[in-house]
Amino acid sequence: MHTEFDTNFSVEAVSLTPTRSWPAMMGLSTMAEYLDMSPNSVKKLVAMKELPQPVLDLSPRLRRWSKVQIDEQIASPAQAQKLAPRMEDIIKLNATKRGV
Repeated sequence: MHTEFDTNFSVEAVSLTPTRSWPAMMGLSTMAEYLDMSPNSVKKLVAMKELPQPVLDLSPRLRRWSKVQIDEQIASPAQAQKLAPRMEDIIKLNATKRGV
């Protein structure tokens, strides 16, 4: 039995440019998506002052954060060091609440 394999193939280049443009002002769910976190984790980090406070806070349903402030805060090396352990605390807290 003889099997032939097609050895002629090509690899397409992968684009590393973002596929989504993020708004200058973000609501909680957009900010959570931007940071790849749950909205509850974002709320906790904002309450702990590890993430910036909203620049517009008219009601619980109308809060907006500045993308520039978010980027500046998470880009800071000192903040990155502080944020990682805090995320571990949040994960442990969430696991404790679930009884894990």
